[in-house]
Amino acid sequence: MTEKSVAWADVVFVMEKRHREMLRERFGETAREAEIVVLDVPDEWEADDPELVAMLDRRIREELARRDVEVG
Repeated sequence: MTEKSVAWADVVFVMEKRHREMLRERFGETAREAEIVVLDVPDEWEADDPELVAMLDRRIREELARRDVEVG
């Protein structure tokens, strides 16, 4: 993730609160102004674990639906 991508995004999703804090520390005001949604998913999964992918897909779709964003 870059400061430019944080500034560009409408919403940034992170798995844990500590990830949000890491972004705020790294990117300062840019991250503090961004909408960062903490999904409360423990960072204990293997990359690309099918269960994790399905959970993240569901959680992100739910969050986007709350914002009236259509997902294809």
